[in-house]
Amino acid sequence: MDKINDMHYGSNSFTFQKAVELRNRMTKAETVLWEELRHRKFMGLKFRRQHPIDRFIVDFYCHKHKLVIELDGSVHDLPEVAENDKNREAELTDLGLTILRFSNSIVLQSIQAVLNTIAKFISSTEKNSDALFHPLGRGKEKSGRILEYSLGKNTYFYVYKIVSK
Repeated sequence: MDKINDMHYGSNSFTFQKAVELRNRMTKAETVLWEELRHRKFMGLKFRRQHPIDRFIVDFYCHKHKLVIELDGSVHDLPEVAENDKNREAELTDLGLTILRFSNSIVLQSIQAVLNTIAKFISSTEKNSDALFHPLGRGKEKSGRILEYSLGKNTYFYVYKIVSK
């Protein structure tokens, strides 16, 4: 089977073994989001957690929409980790995947806002598969809670902002 039609994009046995280990020690934010995505509870879609893709393991994956969802803790703020993320994202987007990134804090503080953002992406791909997704506008605040920044081709990062009244 060619890499494009294989939902694991040629992952090897080591990557599968590591994915099993990661499933057994998910972060609190990953567990919170997984509870919303599992068993086709979210929009009737099949999501996989700690899913092997090529030589990587992504936090969540929906093959129907070729959607990767990554949750980031503060370690991703370190320059060397950010550089690794950038290189990884380039390889994943070259496979035709779209990446949505959320901080752990946004998942823990506003899971509904995260789910709404994912739903907007999925709805946009179902309406027009050629449309470039910008659910909230580049770097502009919407609904007073989430800011979206494009990190390059098919990669978006969302940050939570508490707005004082």
